[in-house]
Amino acid sequence: MKKHAGLTLIEVLIAGLLLAMALGVASVVFQQNDLQQRQAERILLRASQLDSVVNRIRYELQQGAVQGEWTLSDMPYAWQAKVIRSAAVAGAYDAESGGLTETNQQKSLYQVDVSSGDNPLYSFQLTL
Repeated sequence: MKKHAGLTLIEVLIAGLLLAMALGVASVVFQQNDLQQRQAERILLRASQLDSVVNRIRYELQQGAVQGEWTLSDMPYAWQAKVIRSAAVAGAYDAESGGLTETNQQKSLYQVDVSSGDNPLYSFQLTL
């Protein structure tokens, strides 16, 4: 009887097919992981900028603007605000009259919508 020193052609083809399938699955998993990592980085960047965005909108509302646009870290932002409710600020309690003193101050509740391009990002309410 002869001893076989190598692999048959069918064994090599099956091993090659299994290797190709494993590499194909690994490449799909790698691509999905890379895509998810990029999305997570964009989300974290926008979340880290949220305080700056809200502070800038608050400042511009105090200056009388109701909409605006700017770019922060190469990301364009656009915002729009509308007054939901406005009311006079209650004054201090006056013990002599048993009522509240009057003030000339007004507080307004704004609905603010922030977007980047055509993508809505944030929607929140802000009181000034």
